[in-house]
Amino acid sequence: MKKRLEQKMVFVSLLLFFIFNMPFLLLFEGSFGEFETPTLYVGIIAGWLFAVLLSYKILKRKYSVR
Repeated sequence: MKKRLEQKMVFVSLLLFFIFNMPFLLLFEGSFGEFETPTLYVGIIAGWLFAVLLSYKILKRKYSVR
């Protein structure tokens, strides 16, 4: 891998470590909406989706056909 790509992936890893850290997740205590959806679940799913999309965007540039 190129050094720049490695740096981006390390940044994403550190960002995910922060997002999925328990003190940060505890900010999402409680529930909302008509069905009383726990905000912790929404936060974890949103963080996971963010990670997948960001990784896809970064890796798409490296493996794109030119």
